[in-house]
Amino acid sequence: MISGIHKKAALLGAAGLFAAALTVPVQAATLDFVAYPNVNGEKGVVNGTVINFDGLDVTFNSSHFAYFDRSSAGEVAAGGGAGLGVCKVLVASAQCSPASDDNLTSGETVTLSFGSAQTISGIKFNAEGHTALTSDILTLTYAINGGILQSTSFAALAASSFNNVNSITFGFDDQNRTGDQYYVAAMTAVSAVPVPAAGVLLLTALGGLGLARRRKRAA
Repeated sequence: MISGIHKKAALLGAAGLFAAALTVPVQAATLDFVAYPNVNGEKGVVNGTVINFDGLDVTFNSSHFAYFDRSSAGEVAAGGGAGLGVCKVLVASAQCSPASDDNLTSGETVTLSFGSAQTISGIKFNAEGHTALTSDILTLTYAINGGILQSTSFAALAASSFNNVNSITFGFDDQNRTGDQYYVAAMTAVSAVPVPAAGVLLLTALGGLGLARRRKRAA
């Protein structure tokens, strides 16, 4: 026969296991801005455009037009390519005019917003010449959740991780001579998976059962 102490311990143990399980699952999405235009075609988008990347809806807003520039197979194979930039003028076919104005340069910003808070890491950049940009000297600006744009090097931002991100903005560093033109190549976004209703009900039932046993002993 199981004693009351053992029953209580079993209930608490089960509740603890389920609580831990509910906080562990996460959903990771890879935002690959090099692959996207190569699959879907090079194009610019108007502000407010929502695109799904690996199961995550991302809303794009820019000082002008967010632009997805294609890369050649050779550039991708070499670890570079183009990616997400900004275009000042789009023609009717959603192409940039002139074609060279498709990366982030002076006076330009692009903001990515998410429907829920994300942990952002693994940010990668490509240079104007479609090669990987990992410089610890050349700089850009960025802001989290609508904050003030701050300057940092490409290497430093690539090595950073940010929690509770609802939006992230990238810009050109106009305040320093080390500012450089670039494309955003990729990043990883991780969000918590919503707690299943069944799990909540089970935890509630376990708690209720424990309370009932305590009342019975008190009587």
